[in-house]
Amino acid sequence: MTSKPKSKPQSQPKLSLAIATYNEEKNISRCLKSVHAWVDEIILVDGQSADKTVNLAQKFSKVKIISTTNKPIFHLNKQIAIDACTKDWILQLDADEEIPAALQKEILETISSPQAASGYWTPAVIFSWELGLKSPASIPTLLSVFSKEGRGVFPVFLSTNK
Repeated sequence: MTSKPKSKPQSQPKLSLAIATYNEEKNISRCLKSVHAWVDEIILVDGQSADKTVNLAQKFSKVKIISTTNKPIFHLNKQIAIDACTKDWILQLDADEEIPAALQKEILETISSPQAASGYWTPAVIFSWELGLKSPASIPTLLSVFSKEGRGVFPVFLSTNK
């Protein structure tokens, strides 16, 4: 009688957070609190903020800060953050975004699935007070992206107009 070889238990994929900031002291703590407990590393690329963004981010143990210039095309700093991530999956957020518990659960389930795609855009809603309304307007959009490490490049839109 031959015994079946023991299969190695599959470990939970590791998740990096990539975030680029510039003068985000009003938002950064709320954003990081929404992910700190369940991501494995946080790569924050700061464009030389003049406020307390970096000091606030340093209070979170998983944060690695990379200081650079504040580029005219902000997506370049987002790509620097993505390129510095070392885990299996990368979640990219803006400092004014947060991940609710239901989306956290869905993200972790999705990246653990053997049928997971190489990347995903997640739906988001922007709340804006700038439309002259008495309450914030909600604008549906696609903001956050997560992808397998090494397979995502943040889109950079360059104008050819001179």
